[in-house]
Amino acid sequence: MRAGDLIVENDLAAAFPDGFPISPGHMLVVPKRHEADFFPLSESEQVAILHLTRQMQGDLAESTDATAFNVAMREQVPVRPWSTPIFISCRNTQAMSKTLAGE
Repeated sequence: MRAGDLIVENDLAAAFPDGFPISPGHMLVVPKRHEADFFPLSESEQVAILHLTRQMQGDLAESTDATAFNVAMREQVPVRPWSTPIFISCRNTQAMSKTLAGE
């Protein structure tokens, strides 16, 4: 996967890899209609975004060694040329535990 490659979409939202990932598997899920904030989106658009977020979590769980996931949302942060995204990134809690334990 390359940044910007569309991974999955539905009628109202799309998901793709982040161009500046904070971890392997870092994905963005955005509405197709531009809106600066999540909450002004219609309920249908919000549900479409959450459905793709859940689908991406399942896909990432199967394709990576992630044992946990971070899901976050940004509001009113005009740092990207598209709508406010939902971020999903993978975490490997076993690797994190070993690092914290000094292994």
